[in-house]
Amino acid sequence: LRRVAYPFDWLKAEPAAILLVLQQNAQTLFGDPASLCSLRASATNRFEEMSCSDGSVIAMDRATGLISCHDGGAEELRGETKYARRMHRLYTTLEAARRVVFLFVGLPVKDCPVTVDGVPVGGDHLSHLWSLARHFRGRYPSLDFHILAYNAGAVEFTSELLSNQCVGWPEESTPWDTVACMVARRLPRLTVNSAFAAEKLGS
Repeated sequence: LRRVAYPFDWLKAEPAAILLVLQQNAQTLFGDPASLCSLRASATNRFEEMSCSDGSVIAMDRATGLISCHDGGAEELRGETKYARRMHRLYTTLEAARRVVFLFVGLPVKDCPVTVDGVPVGGDHLSHLWSLARHFRGRYPSLDFHILAYNAGAVEFTSELLSNQCVGWPEESTPWDTVACMVARRLPRLTVNSAFAAEKLGS
């Protein structure tokens, strides 16, 4: 279990957006005020751009497609410094050649994709996750990593660098220690102390 925050935590971060950020070697997120816009949610995972913030707490970076729902909106993101710290932490972790598991949790197939003004923002998740795997392998050849995806596509598989499983969660009622143990079962080399997870994450 990671004990610190990384840049894509708590964002609607599609694999295509993450890949773009890493390919550009970006040093922060939401750093260009001219690229920020406010969104409003019209339905589950459906957003519409607003001409002014009007109190919206949802913001998008048009340049990357990253959507923030937990930072207080576009105005609050202007001048925010935490993402620079988190990007530095991510790059330091990758360069240290540690064993790393990247976890991507997509929407269950029954749920609608994320759209902005009716346009899907995610694209082909599996294709972009494979591109991310190639990026990590090429940029950090000593890094021991695996991308574990849930609901990235309709096909389940396991390979050296990437695996995908189709599941019905996450649901609000799913205990996080259960999720941690499900992750561990998918990767035999990874162990999770369920008592520790229950204590730290709650159940």
